[in-house]
Amino acid sequence: MDAYIPLFIKAAQEETSKQQRALLHQCPRRRSNLNSAGDLTRAGSSIGKERLDALRDVLENGFTWTRSNTQRRFHEAFLNASVRYLFSHDSVPPDYREIMDENKWTDIRQQCLCMTPRRFGKTVAVGMFVAAMALTVPGCEQAIFSTGRRASSKLLELVGQLVSQVPGGSERIAKSNQETVWITHPCGTVSKINSYPSCAKTLRGVGGDVVYMEEASFMDLAVFYEVIVPLLEVDKTALICISTPQVRLIFIMSIISPLFLCRVSNVYAYFSHCCPLSSGLA
Repeated sequence: MDAYIPLFIKAAQEETSKQQRALLHQCPRRRSNLNSAGDLTRAGSSIGKERLDALRDVLENGFTWTRSNTQRRFHEAFLNASVRYLFSHDSVPPDYREIMDENKWTDIRQQCLCMTPRRFGKTVAVGMFVAAMALTVPGCEQAIFSTGRRASSKLLELVGQLVSQVPGGSERIAKSNQETVWITHPCGTVSKINSYPSCAKTLRGVGGDVVYMEEASFMDLAVFYEVIVPLLEVDKTALICISTPQVRLIFIMSIISPLFLCRVSNVYAYFSHCCPLSSGLA
């Protein structure tokens, strides 16, 4: 009888091992092992933190143009709005309280409006951020909505110029035309930048991880209702808006978030993170 005990134990171990393998196969893989963001499988590393550091480095040192104080404030607000997407590929759920403390943020909100008069550098700031995001975040897709085809082409041309300012950036441009720019990465993925004119009939179905509205207060309301609002239902999508002051913008932004606060008498408008009018910012 004792001779069968080792055989019984061995059979039980084999069956247990078989069940564990089947269970492991059914469990979802950790996101860092999917290679969706390049070689980011190192244990204990934070993909989001690496992206934040890389974005800040490109914004500060990658371009030949020097940012103004206003543009630095814009970019910090853009990073705050994009942080949920930047950390979305971490294998461990991010601790946003820790992220806020490290970056000296009081909160994290995924919608951002920067409203200043003309010639404060809004468009250039957006172009810098779009270029830096495409160069440092593999596989990201950015969508820029402009008021017309000419403005759309002009902004995409600016993005291509800024990408070329970064060392090695021009060699990474795989595709460039009036509507899109593709940036390749060493891991084999492609970051896409799409720029669309304001026409609701032709924009249904488009989207991106980071969405930009250029001159938001002058954009067709149909684009806002039929294209932008559905994109905000995705939990990691960031919305970044720039505009010159316009009373009509109060109505648009109050729909997106109840946190919107407008003080027309002081010419201040806060929509999540907003850079208000100030002569001392430039």
